[in-house]
Amino acid sequence: VLTVSYAGFVNGDNASSLTSQPTVTTTATAASPPGSYPITAARAADPDYTITYKQGTLTISQSAVRVVADAQTKEYGTSDPVLTYTVSGLPAGENAGVLTGALSRAQGENTGSYPITIGSLSAGNKFTISFTGNFLTITRASQQISWSQTLAVGCSTTSDVQLAATASSGLPVTYSVSDPSVATVSGNILTLLKP
Repeated sequence: VLTVSYAGFVNGDNASSLTSQPTVTTTATAASPPGSYPITAARAADPDYTITYKQGTLTISQSAVRVVADAQTKEYGTSDPVLTYTVSGLPAGENAGVLTGALSRAQGENTGSYPITIGSLSAGNKFTISFTGNFLTITRASQQISWSQTLAVGCSTTSDVQLAATASSGLPVTYSVSDPSVATVSGNILTLLKP
């Protein structure tokens, strides 16, 4: 509601003494972007007074919208998921389409949690963003180790056997022996001590 104040009445007069009350208007509308807009008064009248007007200012400030980042998870070695968010506090007639840009996350590819930040997300000049971050969690990748090799060597005089297990992750497979008096292992070579 646009209002006015008065100065200069005498002899007990006040605003109700005016024969015509002022009209007060502004160039701003409900759809106006943030900024300053003039408030003008006019058409007040009274035969006992000369009326002058002083312009006022209507200031439209940026509205705050709340953006909450959604928690995300990915498996080690896979691509990042799209970093999504939830928006609240938009006035009627507006939707999340007023937001541009994207969230980002702290760098790193090892297992663990990485903060999700506001990144380049913007609401233009109409809104400010109240941002609540979250985390992208990188979990351990699953893998399968395949080993179909037989270690039966019989009475062979061969004492070294190359081991051939493979991991679906592409990571190297390490080996150990339960009784080092029977065999030893170095890398992927098994040396039989008592064939």
